[in-house]
Amino acid sequence: MGVLFVAEADGAVRAFARVELIGTDDGTPATSAPDGWYLSGIVVEERWRRRGIGTALTRARLDWLAGRATRVHYIANAANAASIRMHEQFGFREIARGITAPGVTFENGEGVLFALDLAEA
Repeated sequence: MGVLFVAEADGAVRAFARVELIGTDDGTPATSAPDGWYLSGIVVEERWRRRGIGTALTRARLDWLAGRATRVHYIANAANAASIRMHEQFGFREIARGITAPGVTFENGEGVLFALDLAEA
């Protein structure tokens, strides 16, 4: 199960991001990451980056999850410093390295699992 969030400007979608419920009980292949809600797939059109859109989409996703979960995760490539810094602003903490997820590869890095207890957000 997943939900897509979009950001529009000048009459067009300029960015999108998802939340996904991942779990082996719904047929999702087992991974080294725990079952639960995940922030995933944030994409911002290049000319619209560095304007706070990713931060706003992350806040909207966390607000949506607040009534549905007590904890949320995300997985990042260890080499993606911008994503890690942005999520740290919300209180995400590193949980584990070397994480695997179905269909995800980590070029020039490794998978890092982060978590946020929503009561702290």
